[in-house]
Parts: sequence; structure tokens; C-alpha cells
Amino acid sequence: VGIMFRASLGSVTRSTIRYFQNGIQVESTGEYHDFIIANNRVIECIGAGGGPTQKSTYGEDRGDGITVWGCAATITGNLVTARAGQDCRIGIHMEGLANYHADSFPLQDNMCTVVGNVVRGPFRRSIVTENVNNSTITGNTCEGAKWWGIAIVRSLACSVTGNTVIFDRVATDGTGSAWDPIHAGIAVYGGAVQCVISGNTIDLTRGHARAAICLLGSDVDDAVAVEQRAATNGTARATLASANPAVQLGQLITGPGVPSATFVVSVAGTALLASNPIGAGSPLLTFKWHERGQGTAVTNNSVLCNAA
Repeated sequence: VGIMFRASLGSVTRSTIRYFQNGIQVESTGEYHDFIIANNRVIECIGAGGGPTQKSTYGEDRGDGITVWGCAATITGNLVTARAGQDCRIGIHMEGLANYHADSFPLQDNMCTVVGNVVRGPFRRSIVTENVNNSTITGNTCEGAKWWGIAIVRSLACSVTGNTVIFDRVATDGTGSAWDPIHAGIAVYGGAVQCVISGNTIDLTRGHARAAICLLGSDVDDAVAVEQRAATNGTARATLASANPAVQLGQLITGPGVPSATFVVSVAGTALLASNPIGAGSPLLTFKWHERGQGTAVTNNSVLCNAA
């Protein structure tokens, strides 16, 4: 790793980082928050995957330009590139880890801003937000991704607007093929809820993909539901009868006094914050992932392609 944080409130500006397997990384050992990563050159990143000709399971644990395992990061004006011939994972990556949510309650995996970056070269994904809610990916330019140019994975209320994705993957490229990806310019994967994909330009004229924009649910929408009794007082805050690590942010909440489309905004031990007020009482609440997503708006995008 070129530069690594195990603390909050960090910044990296106007630096050049070259030939690292991970350029700038906010570590996964805590829910660190409030970073500014701006106007850097993270170039010629080195990957860990097997490359375009090997059906390898390697490469999905490293090989990133900029990675934030946390929340509330501003990532703007950076140039991120993968070294030619490498099999890198992600150019700019934000992902939340449930094991550390209590460290930043109630921020918990929210409010990442990715604006005005250029990501180029053989990353599997150029820009990704995963399990990070209320984030925006705006005005970026991506070229060279082998799976997806931009992706939202199991996140709530995120926006992908005004970006340009150039997809130049050759039809025979098998990068990361052991994972069987559906190749696309922009992908919305798993339980993404109320996200917006608007005003983007996806240029497929130089390469091969299954879709310009792919809404890709998991195989099933019957994930195991978690039941937990709680004390509620008519507000969005509730107290669980006991701490339950299976209750995680982003899950749909149902039960007596719970309005429709109510989700877990944050949780730490027995303290829970919901997206809507819950009627006062001691209801038995059910928590469940939306594996196939809902409410995504795809509007006013421009797609260029040579195929039917």
C-alpha cells in the first residue's frame, strides 16, 4: 500500500503514487470517516488477478487505486490508472463493513462523494460503491474496465449522474471469468434501493458488453429474515431487546407500526436508527435484505453502440 490510514479525518492531496498494488487505502480495521482524497495521481497500479486468459479466482482482494473501507469520503480530481497488462480490481472503491459500524454510529457507511476523477486501464471495475448509502458518483470519466465501468452494489439512495464510460473490452477478454460477470458499462447489483442512473454517456463502439446499463439482482430474493423485538417511541430511533449482528444497515424493516419502505439507516449494539418513524410499542421487527433491489430510476442516458 502506498498510503494507508487507520484513523479518521485524513487527507491525501497532490501526491503521485506509482507501481503499488493498493495506492491509497482507508483500512478495513475500523469504520473510519471524513476523508479528502483530491488531485492525486495514482498511476500504473499492479493487479493480483490471473489476467485476460486465465480462469482464475485470484484478484478480488486487492489491486485498487483508491479504497475507502468506511464513510463520508470526498474523492475528487484524481487520475487513477492500471498498468498495462495487469489484472487490477477497482480504480476507486468505497465499501462498508458491518463488523465495524458501531465505530461511527450514526454515520455508518454514508455520504461518499466521487466527483471529477479519471480512471483508466484494466481494472475489473473503474468506480464502485458497495454497502455505502447516500453517495454520489458524478462527472467522472472511465475507460478500460473489464467488468463494469461504474457500479452500485447493495446501497440505498445513491446517484450516478453525468459520467462518461468508454467500454473497450475485446470479446475474448476473460479477466476474472471465474466470477462469471455480466459485462456492462454501468451495473446496479443486488439490493440497491431508490438509486438514480441519469445523464450518463456509455460508449460501447470500441468494445463488447452484454449491456450498457445492467440492473442485476442476485439469484433469489428470499434471503433469511432476522426477527428482533424492539422498544419504539414513535420516532425513527429504536432500542433492540438485544444486540444482533445479523441486523445491518440497508435492510428492509417490517412489523407492527412500521411504514412501508422503511430501512435500517444505522445500528450500533442495541441502538437502531430507521429511515421512518416507527409507532410506539414493543413490536417484533423483521429485517431482510432486498436481494433484487427496487425503485431504481434510469433516465436520459446516452448509449452508443455498434451492435443490435
